[in-house]
Amino acid sequence: MVKKLIASDLDGTLLPYGHKEIDPEAFNVIHDLQKKGALFIPASGRNIHSIRKLFKPINNELSYLSENGAVVWYKNEEIADFPLPKRLIDPISDAIFKDPNLDLYLTSATKGYLVTDDDERKVVATKRFGEYDHKVIDSDTWDIKDDRVVKICALMHDSKQTKEYFDKFDKEFGDEINTAMAGLDVVNFALGSKGHGLRILSRYLGVDPSEVYAFGDNYNDFPMLEFAGESYMMQTDDPNKIKAAKYLCNNVVDELKKIYKQM
Repeated sequence: MVKKLIASDLDGTLLPYGHKEIDPEAFNVIHDLQKKGALFIPASGRNIHSIRKLFKPINNELSYLSENGAVVWYKNEEIADFPLPKRLIDPISDAIFKDPNLDLYLTSATKGYLVTDDDERKVVATKRFGEYDHKVIDSDTWDIKDDRVVKICALMHDSKQTKEYFDKFDKEFGDEINTAMAGLDVVNFALGSKGHGLRILSRYLGVDPSEVYAFGDNYNDFPMLEFAGESYMMQTDDPNKIKAAKYLCNNVVDELKKIYKQM
């Protein structure tokens, strides 16, 4: 029986920026927590294949919120997603594609599609998304008819412009779709969010929000932190981020150990 849900963002939270592998100690703590009835949920803007690869030693034990919560997984089964209607896909994609400072990246539940006619950008993207199941497609074939788009990404060429573009896109499209900064150089557009996904898993498993824990570091984590009864923001000086959670956190694994001792 699942008694608690523990959701954690990855990049910048459980996986510090610049690191490529999860601390092996985390696997042991997560495994022990699960034996006591806590379900651990990696929650990330990453593709499901990329997330599962990071947690390879224990990935069959976990549930997942991939694509920033636009796809919800219980163990190895997809239980919910939030496909985007064409009326939103077209104008957002056009705005990104026509901007020379951005790359357009579309995702489904299991695949990603970089849309570009620039050979240099194709090379850059292939390096960036090499671990994903992704395709690079030209602009004249970007209308993806055989897959459901759940998230649109604006990838910055210069990470210093991320906040500027977020403000611009949120003003233009924010009334109809969730816009969020993810990582250091991405603006996401989705109907789902990490908060939506966590709520779905909570109801699916009959776990009260008071027994839900969430860890995050960025604005796209806010809905998840708001839903959770116990919320943790990674150490920051940003007053908006500080207000988004009950606690500030320096190390996720240390906090997981504390939760284990309390169970």
